[in-house]
Amino acid sequence: MTAYQNKTPLIITAGQQTREMILCDPYLTNRDETVMPRPWVKWSYQPVRAQDVPGAIMRAYAAALQPPAGPVYVSIPLDDWDQPALGEATLRSVSSRYPMATLLIDDQRNLPADRVARTYQEGIEALREQHWDILYLDHDLGDFSGDGGRELTGYDIACWLEQNPQFLPDRIEIVTSNPAGRRKIEMALQRSS
Repeated sequence: MTAYQNKTPLIITAGQQTREMILCDPYLTNRDETVMPRPWVKWSYQPVRAQDVPGAIMRAYAAALQPPAGPVYVSIPLDDWDQPALGEATLRSVSSRYPMATLLIDDQRNLPADRVARTYQEGIEALREQHWDILYLDHDLGDFSGDGGRELTGYDIACWLEQNPQFLPDRIEIVTSNPAGRRKIEMALQRSS
């Protein structure tokens, strides 16, 4: 949990019963091996074959480093360690574009950003305009333009991103001082990733 909250790139590997035994559901078998570590990891996976383990580790490495950095989980059955790897290692590279395009959606804060949106609608328009490397997102936007005067918040933007994942920025930093709002946004973003 700490690695997730601190955005620490970390590969977590855990054992599993041997592949032969997994089908029989013996004690200590994790039936939902990729679900267990969620929501505290960015990506989780159990390779289908022993020969896929090196590629899975390389993908985990790339996923852990890509913004926002964070922990990833690879479940490896016990007998996979005894199997030979086939062929050359699959190398992956991680994008390191610089400078990064930054968007701030906040009704009050003035953080360094390429573009600042003060309302829900301005935020959605900015997200549609271009790909953003970093989104700084506040919860309480003070925007009461929703149906019946309902406040449109950063949570509504996170829900919009969940419905429109093609507009997801590479990294989202939640900058709200509202703890309940932060949790709502985090839950919506976890569903979209």
